[in-house]
Amino acid sequence: MRAGTSLRVTVRDLIGYIKGLRMLLTDGQLEAFNRTIKPLILLTDAQSSYCTIEEGVEGSHSIRVARLARRVGEILGLRFREVLNLECAALFHDIGKLLIERHLFLKNARLTHEEFEKVKFHVTAGVSIIYQFDFLNSIVPAVYDHHERWDGSGYPNKKAGERISLEGRILSLADAYDAMTTPRPYRGALGSSRAKEEIEKNAGTQFDPEIAKIFIREF
Repeated sequence: MRAGTSLRVTVRDLIGYIKGLRMLLTDGQLEAFNRTIKPLILLTDAQSSYCTIEEGVEGSHSIRVARLARRVGEILGLRFREVLNLECAALFHDIGKLLIERHLFLKNARLTHEEFEKVKFHVTAGVSIIYQFDFLNSIVPAVYDHHERWDGSGYPNKKAGERISLEGRILSLADAYDAMTTPRPYRGALGSSRAKEEIEKNAGTQFDPEIAKIFIREF
């Protein structure tokens, strides 16, 4: 698939696909849910250049973020259903990118203001999709908040501190760590140590300082 090719699908396509996942998730069969949703997650990640369609599940940004987020949730002592909710939110956190022009995620230059506004729309687009499924409504706060920043400079709602959902704060850090340690078309990957240095540097501004401290210590 050529870089820059649009992988966008219609909202109707997404709705039809996700409706078929209801029983798996409501029955708590997350492993089966993961296998079933794999094509959609890989497509989402390919759209945002984290992997190509030809790569397997280990090449999936969303699934790696889900594993990281799950581990943080377990360390924080979240209950089983809360951890399950967090993991599911991680799988869906970038689904709105399927509705965004792919070339914006591949651009080897600073985005213009207009382009960045289009990229930021993936959060609202994703939430709009998720809201159409009552069995996914519990993951909305995490998906909505995964680009908010502890100091209030994030998007889409400029929430700050504990106004950001706990799940959103966890997901923000897991998402950023995987993004930093994943090679992109326009830059190489940072090593784990370098990525954790960035997390430490941005604790209290981009990231919840307590979650950042736990992440640096445990990973």
